[in-house]
Amino acid sequence: MEELAVEQPTATATAEDWLMALEKVVPCCVVLKVTQTRAFDTEPASSSYATGFIVDKARGIICTNRHVVTPGPIVAEAIFLNREELPVFPVYYDPVHDFGFLRFNPSKLQFMQVGEVLLAPEAAALGLEIRVVGNDSGEKVSILAGTLARLDRDAPHYGRKNYNDFNTFYLQAASGTKGGSSGSPVIDSQGRAVGLNAGGKNKAASAYYLPLERVVRALHLLQQHWPLGGCISSSWSAAAVSRGDLQTTFMFKGFDEVRRLGLRKDTEGVVRAANARSHGAPGATGEGVHAVGMLVVEATVPGSPADSVLEPGDVLVRMNGQVMSHFLALEEMLDDAVGQSVDIELERGGQPVTLTIPVTDLHSVTPSSMLELAGGSLHALSYQQARTNRAQLGQVYVAEPGYVLGRAAVPKFAIITAVDGVATPDMQTAAKGLTMLQHGARVPLEYYTFNERHRRHTAILQVDRQWYGGPVHWVRDDAAGAWHPSMELPVLLSPGWDSVIAPAAAASRAGKAANQADKVQADGSVCNGVVAEDMVMQVSVPDSQQAMADAGQQQKNGMHPIVAASRRKLSKGTTGAAAAGTANGSSAVPDRQGKAQTGVKRTTRSSTTFAADAAVYGSAKKAEAAVSNSTIIQAAATAAAANLKCSSSEAMTKAVEEAMRASLVLVDVDIPLVALSDGVHARSFQGCGLVVYHGEHMGLVLVDRNTVAIGTCDINLSFGAHPAELPGAVRFLHPLHNFALVSYTPAALPAEARAKVRAAQLLVSPTLARGDRCRLVGLSKSLRIMQRTSNVTSATVALTIPSAEVPRWVAQLPSSDCWIRLVNLVDPVVSVNRLAQTPGVETAIKCLS
Repeated sequence: MEELAVEQPTATATAEDWLMALEKVVPCCVVLKVTQTRAFDTEPASSSYATGFIVDKARGIICTNRHVVTPGPIVAEAIFLNREELPVFPVYYDPVHDFGFLRFNPSKLQFMQVGEVLLAPEAAALGLEIRVVGNDSGEKVSILAGTLARLDRDAPHYGRKNYNDFNTFYLQAASGTKGGSSGSPVIDSQGRAVGLNAGGKNKAASAYYLPLERVVRALHLLQQHWPLGGCISSSWSAAAVSRGDLQTTFMFKGFDEVRRLGLRKDTEGVVRAANARSHGAPGATGEGVHAVGMLVVEATVPGSPADSVLEPGDVLVRMNGQVMSHFLALEEMLDDAVGQSVDIELERGGQPVTLTIPVTDLHSVTPSSMLELAGGSLHALSYQQARTNRAQLGQVYVAEPGYVLGRAAVPKFAIITAVDGVATPDMQTAAKGLTMLQHGARVPLEYYTFNERHRRHTAILQVDRQWYGGPVHWVRDDAAGAWHPSMELPVLLSPGWDSVIAPAAAASRAGKAANQADKVQADGSVCNGVVAEDMVMQVSVPDSQQAMADAGQQQKNGMHPIVAASRRKLSKGTTGAAAAGTANGSSAVPDRQGKAQTGVKRTTRSSTTFAADAAVYGSAKKAEAAVSNSTIIQAAATAAAANLKCSSSEAMTKAVEEAMRASLVLVDVDIPLVALSDGVHARSFQGCGLVVYHGEHMGLVLVDRNTVAIGTCDINLSFGAHPAELPGAVRFLHPLHNFALVSYTPAALPAEARAKVRAAQLLVSPTLARGDRCRLVGLSKSLRIMQRTSNVTSATVALTIPSAEVPRWVAQLPSSDCWIRLVNLVDPVVSVNRLAQTPGVETAIKCLS
């Protein structure tokens, strides 16, 4: 390569020179508004502003940082100097280094002529005056001055959970760039870009710029696949820019430090005498540049070809016979050897070692697809994360938990190791395992976090298909700059996968068939697990071939699959009710195949029982009228543990606990993001509820509206009488007062739990009066009875509702025809929802606290 004539840093540029340079560069810079729609790899779902500059005006190519383009799906716009806005699309981002390209349609730019900035990495030199032009601190156009102080600064480290560049040097200057200037061009007095602004220190003026040698190479390869005046090839892929690596992190160390690692004197002499590389001139030719240090192995990725072959502290001497003392020469050789092997000579503790290591294609270890699960995103663990966290590539990485994984308390950045008892070492097995799960299933899930990698956590995954649909596989299209849904799994599965999963899955599900396969819904209907739903992004993943056929037929008939599924469930519930009225006098509960199982003895049904069970057989309006009628609720409530005569306070406390345990329920409420309505200040709530009706087909739980704020939610009921959990459904929300009714299906409870759960007795009279003694009773998070004795100080307190800072539901003030009388107590318990009861022979509920 011929040495190019460059500007001497000692020659001071005049004000006119800078004015002319800025007049060329400023119109080429754009403000980028980027919204990442899904969390992916190191980048969360977020919106940000950054900077880019045009490097090819004919093709409409914009250069910016990798952490701006991001590896995940984005929606972006470019704002030009005259405030015109055009959509831009990602066309390439580097797997390792902090640069990428966006494209726009130049013909859509109507009122402005733009130029392009020339990339001149060879112009970088110590002492060179530079200007950083960009959207610094969101100011659209900012021009910051500086002087290049270093050409061999180590790549900046932004944190373990963030993107970090490595295996390269950075340029450094005290330009004081801040947020918004990422992707700004670092120009000289001739208007040429000598670096790409990437980051800086918050508490100092130091700024770091990426050298442009690898940027120029990637741009040339991109232009070769993009004919001038035409469109980018539909076959374009980021893999066209070959990128090789040993899955090894190298650090540059000075000779003094390398000698401490055992470097021999003769080896040092050979390296010092060889021509070295450097960023800028005269490093392009290697003449007149001598090495001041060597590359040392810092770490390797577990499970990679270099793992257990290269060791930390190894000093790299030669590669394929060429002396290696700079990152530029190392990358050039590895990029040209993708899919091949390289011969490496190194020194380990003063002893020469010769190795042959295959070169990894960086694009093959960079994820280009993800699995969307109920608003969350899963993908294979990337090279970035594997290197930072010393983990094996390809594991199932939780970029965002979403609704289902969030309910199971699976944190962000976790690694899923097993689903439903089946190991998930990669995305193939995880995707198939999660897709096979049916709506309403409760399966174990194992995971670990990088902070506690030697500890395995277990969670219960409650599968939801109602709010978000089934898992959707998304694949990145580099040519279109978009992500497309795919019905295919992330990678083709091996033919023997079914034979591996079938025995383990069958064994784990055998003991749960009666409780999980026959999921009895809270509205009284029974779901067989074959429900055709319209999935997110119009991609459906049916549970069986029959469900797929049914969904297609329903769509042809003009019926939405969800509506059809609801009608099927209603018809099945009606069929079960009809079967329950046979001459044998037995209730019928369909099993997985829809067959009736008899054997539950029927009891005499009273008029109140029929009214309460109207939620199963009647219309929704009749059911609501039945459950909202306080007279019917009081008549339907069964007696709690009565006639408990206690002679001491301790005995009374124990008696109250035993009596109330059968009626108390812990209510967990989760609201999916898609159903979150205005006025709801959180997405999850927990409170205490009271069983007020426990019938044959339906049970009712009384709870406050601070716990159940809206009807579009998922409710889980944990009974204090027996360690059992059931889903619940909102039956009634009082529009004014602070109470709600939640229903559940007693038939879904184990027989032992059904016998223990009893409805509490509600008393309307005599009313509490001043001086009366009562007990406040509730359940803690660990399902322990919490109680305290208190006295009524006033039975006619006026209701005062303070204004809430966050919009939320509050009880309404009394009106002329509907007023509320409140009871004031001495030293009330505020940690849990409480129920006030009068102590004595009878255990009866007087009010809801």
